[in-house]
Amino acid sequence: MRDVLVARRASMVIFIKSGAEESTRAIIRWVRPMTPPYGTVHSKAVFTFCRSAGCRVFLHTANDDPNDCELRTEASWCREFFLKEATDARSSEFEKSLVEYFRHLHTTGRVPNAIVENAVHEIERYEFSNSGCALVTSIPGKHTGPMRTKFGHLRLRALLCDEDINESANDSSVVVQFSSLGSIQPKWLADLWLRYLRTDRVFARGRVKITDCIGLVLPTLAQMANGVESWAAGRALPITGRNVHREHITSRLHGWNCSKAGKRAVAMPHIKSLLRYSRSIPDQLEWVLIGSANLSAAAWGAHRASSGALDILSYEMGV
Repeated sequence: MRDVLVARRASMVIFIKSGAEESTRAIIRWVRPMTPPYGTVHSKAVFTFCRSAGCRVFLHTANDDPNDCELRTEASWCREFFLKEATDARSSEFEKSLVEYFRHLHTTGRVPNAIVENAVHEIERYEFSNSGCALVTSIPGKHTGPMRTKFGHLRLRALLCDEDINESANDSSVVVQFSSLGSIQPKWLADLWLRYLRTDRVFARGRVKITDCIGLVLPTLAQMANGVESWAAGRALPITGRNVHREHITSRLHGWNCSKAGKRAVAMPHIKSLLRYSRSIPDQLEWVLIGSANLSAAAWGAHRASSGALDILSYEMGV
């Protein structure tokens, strides 16, 4: 028996197929979790549960669109996990994050609890401690107290604080690739986002200028016009001039360059990634994140000073 759960833009599909014969009936159910205004179900993931063998988790940046998969530059992460031992009741951090994500779907009132609990039951049967990475999710809500550090950019911040990152480097840069840009304000980008991405004491003491430690990467109009899709690639880059033509954005913009990857250079990027590296040692990355989240407060969360809450509007998932 095989169960497949697909989290995708604007909806989720639960596909259940029993047996191996072609005549076996397949049950497909679409569900649409409720989101706040301007929020969406933006996660892009597939979970395949083979009950007698293992589980495969596939996280990616592409929508269920042939053009995304065949004509554009995307990123993905895939790993297989095996069943737990009968006596093993432990839960890894990766598993806990997955369970929390799926259990939240029922709280929206749109996803039946039976579907959620079935997914949670399947997840809890597998051993995720060898994932080799951490899960970073966003779920809609005004998160307070201990819940604030479980989602969005505060989750990423908490994970980075536990890592052995070179604190003596004063030439580190954070590079952000995205295919959609929210109406972000300078305060969110500078005072919140950058400070949470930079965990070293050098930055905290103000020895590194904010403008020197982050780069935002987008293709140029000429690259798009000469790409394999030509101007049609713009459908994968829904960025308004009003959002991009701001000094705190344009001062950090860098052109996209994929010339070392051969034909990939003409496939416009729909990728969403974050990484940090030292400019003196560019081949050694300090950390990398890939997932569904674009550069927006809706995806990563905004701090509400009045309540102290982290306000998130969308569902997102990355590693």
